[in-house]
Amino acid sequence: MNCEAARAIARLLRFGRIGGLVVIDFIDMQKKDHKDALIAAFDAALADDPLPVRLSGINAHGILTLTRKRLGPSVREMLLQAPGPRLSLYSLAHDLLRRAERTAIMDPRPGTLVLSLSPALGQLFEGPDWLARLSERTGRVIDLRMDESVPSDQPLCHIG
Repeated sequence: MNCEAARAIARLLRFGRIGGLVVIDFIDMQKKDHKDALIAAFDAALADDPLPVRLSGINAHGILTLTRKRLGPSVREMLLQAPGPRLSLYSLAHDLLRRAERTAIMDPRPGTLVLSLSPALGQLFEGPDWLARLSERTGRVIDLRMDESVPSDQPLCHIG
C-alpha cells in the first residue's frame, strides 16, 4: 500500500514541479522490511527524475524526508499568489470595440470588419447601438459572428 503511495508521490513531485524539503508521513511502518521496501520503491520511482533527489531514512514514527532541487516558485508562493485580474464582459466588449476600430482604421484593405466572439459576450451587442457607431466611425460594414469555440475572454477581429 505504501509502495503505491511512494510511486504516486514521486510522480506528483515531478509533474507538480515540487522541490525543496518534503516531509511525508507514512502509516504502519514498524517493520524494517516494510521500510526497506518503501525506500526501494521510492528509489525506483525517482530514478528517472531529472532533478537531484536525496532521501533520508524512515524514522521510528514513519516519517520520511527528501530534498529535491527546486527550480521555480515554492508551493507556498504558488498557492498564495493572487490570480490575475478578471475582466468583466463589459470590459471585454469595450476592449473588442477599441481593437476593432484600430484594426479597421489601420488596415487599408477594403472589406468587412469581422468580429468573432462567444455567445455570452455577443449578448451585450444586441441592445446598444455600439456596432452602428463603430460602422459610422470606420466606414465599414460590421459582421458579428457568434462562435462557441471562441473563449469569452479572447474575442477576435479582422478584416474579411
